[in-house]
Amino acid sequence: MRIKTASGLSVLKVPGEGLAIDVSHRSRSYDVDWLDAGVLSFLIACGTWTERAHAERLLAERTKLPDDARARAIDQLLELGVLVGEDDPFHARLGDAEAMWERYGWEDAFHLQREIGALERLDYLEDGFRRDVLQMKAALAADPKPANYKEFQGKGLIPLGPVPEVPQRSLCETFDGPGTTKAGPMDSGRFAWLTYFAYGQVGKKFMPVTKEHITKTSPSGGARHPTEVYPIVLEIEGIEPGLYHYNVKQHALELLVPGDHRAFVRRCLVRGTPPPFDYSVVYVYTTIFERSMFRYREPFSYRVMSHDIGHLLETTRLLANSIGRRVSGGRVPRDCEVNGLLGIDGLFESTMTYAVVE
Repeated sequence: MRIKTASGLSVLKVPGEGLAIDVSHRSRSYDVDWLDAGVLSFLIACGTWTERAHAERLLAERTKLPDDARARAIDQLLELGVLVGEDDPFHARLGDAEAMWERYGWEDAFHLQREIGALERLDYLEDGFRRDVLQMKAALAADPKPANYKEFQGKGLIPLGPVPEVPQRSLCETFDGPGTTKAGPMDSGRFAWLTYFAYGQVGKKFMPVTKEHITKTSPSGGARHPTEVYPIVLEIEGIEPGLYHYNVKQHALELLVPGDHRAFVRRCLVRGTPPPFDYSVVYVYTTIFERSMFRYREPFSYRVMSHDIGHLLETTRLLANSIGRRVSGGRVPRDCEVNGLLGIDGLFESTMTYAVVE
């Protein structure tokens, strides 16, 4: 029989209580007083499938256990799930899945997916709602809520003014696509309209615990709206080219880096197969993680960051289609350079994706 250390095993230091082992595939944690350097060395050595007899010898070498205790110790570790045998169904599937992800070059993403899937989360079908409310009240008592808005100090505001009336195509035509009529240069009125209805604040909502939040045309988990928008204006009548930040609170632009950024867009965003149309503006989307972290104190909620941006991308596409303009987006191949231009560090706030609008 072959055995190995369970995948996703974590050793945790519990304040005031010592060490614990988290066995993610069983969603269990155990306080341990037997974990020392020798046992840890043994678990590392059994990271791949090992014959049980060899594992017993490894355990004896690293822990000095007497011969009559080695087999019992292995049995106990198997019972806890710290070690697993080849007949363990989870690890059988895990091995097949890992091989598939590695075959396509996704081995690093596999480990992320595996760990996210094993993360503990609140179960709202049981006691999750009550625990969530208590947790949020404690968080608010300890720390101020992150701001709903990001604003740059010392940057002049360029107001986008009252949202204008803009002629739009029918709903059926909008869902069919942007149409075949070639769009001319975008003017500042259409840009203001598109930006407001895609990313602007359209109202407020009040929640019993976390109080006032903003609302937009796209939904966001907990009304946190962690996504910030940085328009790179290339050719819009009435607005100078440059990198801007969209100030939601003021419905205004903040100029960050003036100038023509076409070369930057080609090099860092639309590499490979550029969209088959001229660009008026490129919207770069970032995430401020703390806005959602503060509300959802479980790392599984990291997934929701992508959901938030997905809503915005589709809203942008439909709005642009309604005024006869094409949209294209994609991943950011050089996010470090984009983060640098935006003046963000990639950890507190990070570039996520972009949309090019005709």
